[in-house]
Amino acid sequence: LDSGETTATSCEARGLPYDQELHATVWTKVKGQWYTSADSFRTALEVAKLTSPHAGAERVPAEARFAWTKVPGAETYYLYVGTEPGAKDVVDSGETQRTELTTRLPYGRTLYATLLTRLEGAWYTSASKFTTLPQVAVLALQPDRKARVPVNGVLSWSSAPEAEGYRLTLGRSEGGAEVLDSGETTATS
Repeated sequence: LDSGETTATSCEARGLPYDQELHATVWTKVKGQWYTSADSFRTALEVAKLTSPHAGAERVPAEARFAWTKVPGAETYYLYVGTEPGAKDVVDSGETQRTELTTRLPYGRTLYATLLTRLEGAWYTSASKFTTLPQVAVLALQPDRKARVPVNGVLSWSSAPEAEGYRLTLGRSEGGAEVLDSGETTATS
């Protein structure tokens, strides 16, 4: 690459060889004299990276939204998620042009995501891992959540497979307990 003489401070470089060390020389003309500075770098392709869930994320909800960076010139993407590195036993998107996907994940698991980007007919990989939330109990209310609960009644909740105990609090604001605090219990009502 030779930019030729210019007064600009940048030069678009396209089609550089992938994964090679290159040596750059910047020439500066001052008062008719040329001076140089040199540097070197290794080239790399831009590949898609997961932005959600991010690498190392903990407490990812079971209803998860996967999103990744869009790569200029990418022909297609392929996302798979498994219970071991490289496995596809949880999510297998197949080739897609999309940069997001919503899916249901298993509770309380460490999962491994592999995101592939196809550029110029070749596949490039980005890998990460994350952990999902354990299954938690949910209050058993009417689906529309507008039903009124009797002032003298029983409140129930779903069971959670790995639960060691439950606690119900009622307050006038989220997290409050000034109306009721059941204390720890193993019952679901």
